[in-house]
Amino acid sequence: MIAGLRDLRDGRGDTRALHGDLAGWYRLRVGKFRIIYKESPGQICDCVFAERRSVVYAIFSKLRANNLLDR
Repeated sequence: MIAGLRDLRDGRGDTRALHGDLAGWYRLRVGKFRIIYKESPGQICDCVFAERRSVVYAIFSKLRANNLLDR
């Protein structure tokens, strides 16, 4: 995952904008894992959650719905 985050910093990586309830967030694919992040001004990314692809979106959505993230 560290290599994936370095690639993201350098403008590389398999990224995609999320839709629906997760609009405004992005995902970075690193092997079987997905890192969910939000872009901020000044080329800063807030990487807030990472988990295996099979569960990452469901868990992240529940965390947001229950206000367990301060973003």
